[in-house]
Amino acid sequence: MIFGKEKKGAVVFLKQVEHYSAPVLDMCSHTLRSYDHPKFPSREFLNRLRGSTTRLEELLDYHGAQLSSLWFPYRESIAAAKLFSTVTYALRHVRGSCKHYHLVDIEFDCRSGMDLILKAMREGLRNISQGILEQAKRCGIAYTESKPVFQPRIDPEFEYR
Repeated sequence: MIFGKEKKGAVVFLKQVEHYSAPVLDMCSHTLRSYDHPKFPSREFLNRLRGSTTRLEELLDYHGAQLSSLWFPYRESIAAAKLFSTVTYALRHVRGSCKHYHLVDIEFDCRSGMDLILKAMREGLRNISQGILEQAKRCGIAYTESKPVFQPRIDPEFEYR
Protein backbone atom coordinates (compact mmCIF):
# COMPACT_ATOMS: atom_id res chain seq x y z
CA MET A 1 0.00 0.00 0.00
CA ILE A 2 1.48 3.32 -1.05
CA PHE A 3 -0.49 5.69 1.18
CA GLY A 4 1.82 5.38 4.17
CA LYS A 5 4.61 7.69 5.28
CA GLU A 6 7.16 6.88 2.59
CA LYS A 7 7.46 9.98 0.40
CA LYS A 8 9.63 8.34 -2.26
CA GLY A 9 7.03 5.62 -2.78
CA ALA A 10 4.29 8.22 -3.14
CA VAL A 11 6.27 10.00 -5.87
CA VAL A 12 6.76 6.73 -7.76
CA PHE A 13 3.06 5.97 -7.36
CA LEU A 14 2.07 9.38 -8.73
CA LYS A 15 4.33 8.90 -11.76
CA GLN A 16 2.73 5.51 -12.44
CA VAL A 17 -0.74 6.99 -12.09
CA GLU A 18 0.18 9.83 -14.46
CA HIS A 19 1.50 7.33 -17.00
CA TYR A 20 -1.64 5.18 -16.94
CA SER A 21 -3.97 8.17 -16.64
CA ALA A 22 -2.68 9.97 -19.75
CA PRO A 23 -4.61 7.88 -22.33
CA VAL A 24 -7.75 7.95 -20.16
CA LEU A 25 -7.55 11.72 -19.79
CA ASP A 26 -7.01 12.09 -23.53
CA MET A 27 -10.15 10.03 -24.15
CA CYS A 28 -12.08 12.10 -21.61
CA SER A 29 -11.04 15.26 -23.44
CA HIS A 30 -12.04 13.65 -26.72
CA THR A 31 -15.42 12.78 -25.20
CA LEU A 32 -16.05 16.40 -24.26
CA ARG A 33 -15.13 17.53 -27.80
CA SER A 34 -17.05 14.79 -29.65
CA TYR A 35 -20.12 14.44 -27.46
CA ASP A 36 -22.44 16.19 -29.94
CA HIS A 37 -21.62 13.89 -32.85
CA PRO A 38 -24.64 11.61 -33.28
CA LYS A 39 -22.50 8.49 -33.79
CA PHE A 40 -20.19 9.11 -30.86
CA PRO A 41 -18.88 7.00 -29.19
CA SER A 42 -17.52 4.49 -31.67
CA ARG A 43 -16.98 0.88 -30.72
CA GLU A 44 -13.22 1.35 -31.16
CA PHE A 45 -13.26 4.28 -28.74
CA LEU A 46 -15.33 2.37 -26.18
CA ASN A 47 -13.05 -0.64 -26.38
CA ARG A 48 -9.95 1.49 -25.82
CA LEU A 49 -11.60 3.38 -22.97
CA ARG A 50 -12.57 0.12 -21.30
CA GLY A 51 -9.04 -1.27 -21.60
CA SER A 52 -7.32 1.89 -20.36
CA THR A 53 -9.67 2.37 -17.42
CA THR A 54 -9.32 -1.28 -16.44
CA ARG A 55 -5.51 -0.98 -16.28
CA LEU A 56 -5.71 2.24 -14.31
CA GLU A 57 -8.34 0.91 -11.90
CA GLU A 58 -6.22 -2.17 -11.22
CA LEU A 59 -3.16 -0.01 -10.50
CA LEU A 60 -5.14 2.17 -8.11
CA ASP A 61 -6.64 -0.86 -6.38
CA TYR A 62 -3.26 -2.55 -6.03
CA HIS A 63 -1.96 0.50 -4.20
CA GLY A 64 -5.00 0.77 -1.93
CA ALA A 65 -6.79 3.76 -3.42
CA GLN A 66 -10.08 2.44 -2.00
CA LEU A 67 -8.76 3.34 1.47
CA SER A 68 -7.55 6.83 0.61
CA SER A 69 -9.78 9.89 0.94
CA LEU A 70 -7.63 11.60 -1.73
CA TRP A 71 -7.61 8.81 -4.32
CA PHE A 72 -10.94 7.04 -3.76
CA PRO A 73 -13.08 9.56 -5.72
CA TYR A 74 -10.68 9.36 -8.68
CA ARG A 75 -10.70 5.57 -8.54
CA GLU A 76 -14.52 5.53 -8.45
CA SER A 77 -14.72 7.86 -11.45
CA ILE A 78 -12.36 5.56 -13.38
CA ALA A 79 -14.50 2.55 -12.40
CA ALA A 80 -17.64 4.36 -13.62
CA ALA A 81 -15.99 5.09 -16.98
CA LYS A 82 -15.03 1.42 -17.29
CA LEU A 83 -18.59 0.27 -16.59
CA PHE A 84 -20.23 2.87 -18.84
CA SER A 85 -17.89 1.98 -21.71
CA THR A 86 -18.62 -1.72 -21.26
CA VAL A 87 -22.40 -1.24 -21.19
CA THR A 88 -22.42 1.28 -24.04
CA TYR A 89 -20.33 -1.09 -26.19
CA ALA A 90 -22.82 -3.89 -25.57
CA LEU A 91 -25.80 -1.63 -26.29
CA ARG A 92 -24.28 -0.50 -29.59
CA HIS A 93 -23.89 -4.16 -30.52
CA VAL A 94 -27.46 -5.03 -29.55
CA ARG A 95 -28.80 -2.00 -31.43
CA GLY A 96 -27.12 -3.17 -34.60
CA SER A 97 -28.29 -6.74 -34.05
CA CYS A 98 -31.94 -6.25 -33.02
CA LYS A 99 -33.41 -7.65 -36.23
CA HIS A 100 -31.05 -10.60 -36.27
CA TYR A 101 -31.72 -11.64 -32.69
CA HIS A 102 -35.50 -11.17 -32.84
CA LEU A 103 -35.42 -9.81 -29.31
CA VAL A 104 -38.61 -7.80 -29.23
CA ASP A 105 -42.16 -7.79 -30.52
CA ILE A 106 -42.67 -6.36 -33.98
CA GLU A 107 -44.69 -3.46 -32.53
CA PHE A 108 -41.75 -2.13 -30.50
CA ASP A 109 -39.22 -0.04 -32.39
CA CYS A 110 -35.98 -1.47 -31.09
CA ARG A 111 -33.69 0.96 -32.90
CA SER A 112 -35.37 4.13 -31.68
CA GLY A 113 -35.56 2.76 -28.15
CA MET A 114 -31.87 1.90 -28.25
CA ASP A 115 -31.10 5.36 -29.64
CA LEU A 116 -32.70 6.93 -26.56
CA ILE A 117 -30.71 4.68 -24.26
CA LEU A 118 -27.48 5.35 -26.16
CA LYS A 119 -28.12 9.09 -25.94
CA ALA A 120 -28.44 8.77 -22.16
CA MET A 121 -25.25 6.69 -22.03
CA ARG A 122 -23.45 9.31 -24.13
CA GLU A 123 -24.55 11.97 -21.62
CA GLY A 124 -23.31 9.74 -18.81
CA LEU A 125 -19.93 9.33 -20.50
CA ARG A 126 -19.71 13.10 -20.91
CA ASN A 127 -20.46 13.67 -17.22
CA ILE A 128 -18.04 10.96 -16.12
CA SER A 129 -15.33 12.36 -18.39
CA GLN A 130 -15.76 15.82 -16.91
CA GLY A 131 -15.60 14.30 -13.43
CA ILE A 132 -12.43 12.35 -14.20
CA LEU A 133 -10.69 15.46 -15.50
CA GLU A 134 -11.70 17.36 -12.36
CA GLN A 135 -10.64 14.52 -10.05
CA ALA A 136 -7.27 14.18 -11.82
CA LYS A 137 -6.61 17.87 -11.27
CA ARG A 138 -7.65 17.60 -7.62
CA CYS A 139 -5.28 14.65 -7.10
CA GLY A 140 -2.37 16.56 -8.63
CA ILE A 141 -2.04 14.36 -11.70
CA ALA A 142 0.08 16.24 -14.22
CA TYR A 143 -1.68 16.16 -17.58
CA THR A 144 -1.10 17.96 -20.82
CA GLU A 145 -3.68 17.16 -23.44
CA SER A 146 -2.12 15.49 -26.42
CA LYS A 147 -3.34 14.07 -29.64
CA PRO A 148 -4.53 10.54 -28.83
CA VAL A 149 -2.36 7.71 -30.05
CA PHE A 150 -5.42 6.42 -31.86
CA GLN A 151 -7.62 8.37 -34.19
CA PRO A 152 -11.14 7.64 -33.04
CA ARG A 153 -13.34 7.06 -36.02
CA ILE A 154 -17.06 6.97 -36.25
CA ASP A 155 -18.25 3.45 -36.93
CA PRO A 156 -20.44 2.94 -39.95
CA GLU A 157 -23.90 1.64 -39.26
CA PHE A 158 -24.18 -2.10 -39.56
CA GLU A 159 -27.06 -4.51 -39.56
CA TYR A 160 -27.19 -8.24 -39.81
CA ARG A 161 -29.27 -9.36 -42.73
